[in-house]
Amino acid sequence: MISWYFWDPNGGLWPFRKVCFVLCLISAGGWYVSGSLMRMPNSGGRVVAVPGQNKEDGTLHHDVEQPTPHSPPPPLSSDKGSINGAPATTTTTTTTSTLRGEFKQWSMFVKQLVAQPPFLQYVSLNFIMNFNYFLSDSFLIFLDQKLMVKVMPPWFRLAITTLALYVPKFGVQLMTPYANKHGLHALITGIIQASIVVGVVALMVGRNVYYVWGLLVVVQRFLLSSWGFYDLIMADVIDNDRVKHQRKTSVATSIHGVQSLFVKPAQSLAPMCGAWILTATMGDGGGGGGGATSGGEGQTMGAEGQVGSVSAGVGQMDGVYWLTFGLPLICSFVQLFIWSKYTLKGEQLKQIKTRVAALM
Repeated sequence: MISWYFWDPNGGLWPFRKVCFVLCLISAGGWYVSGSLMRMPNSGGRVVAVPGQNKEDGTLHHDVEQPTPHSPPPPLSSDKGSINGAPATTTTTTTTSTLRGEFKQWSMFVKQLVAQPPFLQYVSLNFIMNFNYFLSDSFLIFLDQKLMVKVMPPWFRLAITTLALYVPKFGVQLMTPYANKHGLHALITGIIQASIVVGVVALMVGRNVYYVWGLLVVVQRFLLSSWGFYDLIMADVIDNDRVKHQRKTSVATSIHGVQSLFVKPAQSLAPMCGAWILTATMGDGGGGGGGATSGGEGQTMGAEGQVGSVSAGVGQMDGVYWLTFGLPLICSFVQLFIWSKYTLKGEQLKQIKTRVAALM
């Protein structure tokens, strides 16, 4: 929304890029400050921070460190210049070694996950869903300002924008009965197929039939609200990993972290692709000039400028329309292909749930 006010069709992407660069700097600064203020446990995972209680005033604090049940007692030392038997000057070396060891363990864990087809399938599916969701959410205002305001009656535009904003908020509640009755796999399959139908119909009728594609915008955003069910798919992926590697305890948080590492870039990629498509369809802005001069030459230049402006406006409308329906249609076809290869369903899923219960 903020970048919209800095959008300059005649000035290219530079104003938009400047805003994005400033916002990235703010985010990076906030990340660095918050990370610096975090209190981390000692190296090697041998010591963990646990809540403690101040005996004097009864308040809780979180700086008390306790050894884990499997950690050996710290070595005793009588050297004045040492800490736990090691010279104080080796702190940096020990920390570096610990970070390398932790990164190696994390890399091994990631290799275990990417070796599982259900994990890769879910990550790919969720990546495209994130892309579609943020593409629709980021460019709804462009659809309104560049297309809807030009072709729709005011009352119809108001109705469509209101429905597009508020109907998705009830999407999960409305879809839950269907998921309970037919299962999660059938729900996701139906949603992807419905998204394909929406895209195909919208491209067939064209942007001039506003009363059809206006309703399709509402349906599309309602279908995108099914994103809330993707966490349930993730639960099955976590159970499959636990059974495959016979883990006594779940590593759900770690799996969520790894999949976020692969999926989150889609949230930035969607606005970038959308901005590129819009800029590519805007043309040169149609500034021919010369309309105020007298004579046939000036009138000819003014006419050319007007034609160029109209052409650029048509290009913008076509670009926004394709961005709303064409690109999501391609993504939906890819999603359908990935979801058709997904294996955690039916009898296989029941067997995994049974084996997970046995591990508890």
